[in-house]
Amino acid sequence: MYGRESDWCRRYVYAEYGEDPSGTAVFRDSFNRRFHVVEETHLIPGFPILIGQDFGRDPWSLIAQVDHLGRLVVHEEVAAEDTGLELHVQKSLKPKLLSEKYLGFRIAAVCDPSGKAKSTITEESNIEAMKRMGIPTFPASTNDLDPRIRAVEAMLLRQVNGGPQLMINGPNCPNLVLGMSGAYRFSKTKQGVRKPVPDKGPYSHVADCLQCLALTAHGGMVDYIASRLSPRKTHKRPAPSAKGWS
Repeated sequence: MYGRESDWCRRYVYAEYGEDPSGTAVFRDSFNRRFHVVEETHLIPGFPILIGQDFGRDPWSLIAQVDHLGRLVVHEEVAAEDTGLELHVQKSLKPKLLSEKYLGFRIAAVCDPSGKAKSTITEESNIEAMKRMGIPTFPASTNDLDPRIRAVEAMLLRQVNGGPQLMINGPNCPNLVLGMSGAYRFSKTKQGVRKPVPDKGPYSHVADCLQCLALTAHGGMVDYIASRLSPRKTHKRPAPSAKGWS
């Protein structure tokens, strides 16, 4: 124990839960699992579905809503591993959005501003591809890490009517909960110096989705996005012709 930090002693001497001393959780001082994670969330009628979208070879998605009090409610995560954006949207994300649960809701995605860049193979950007597949997509306000993390922390530290401003559905978002609980972290060098950027991996992908959503909610972009969306079309069976009765 001599010369060791208290977190190291808690884990390796007393065999208790504690922070991993090889790194620092990004939201260590702001995320409270018992407060921010709930067993069930309910869809909010009249408010659009917002999708936090991360690109790259692991294009994760988070399905959420922002209500009239500014609370960010994260309903569900849609995982992706070693797949392209189009395959992820067509095989994983759109089947979720077209299910009865989300039927009739207006839908939009918010993403990393780098999604505006054109592909090196085709002339289509990630944002343009999302729009082509039927999902209106808007870039978040910034790609800088500090304001993105601050936007999430601002929502984690604020209460609304005695409850969290940022609420996560635990059973539907297991990777997000694990990431917020410490798996999304700054690792340390061999010299014990904290690295400036969080580790990349599945927890960073889902955390990036949350950061896009928090920037949108905290920065007041929700009303702008909602104003650009048209009501979602629903398919109705045509009325029978009167000729059928003659």
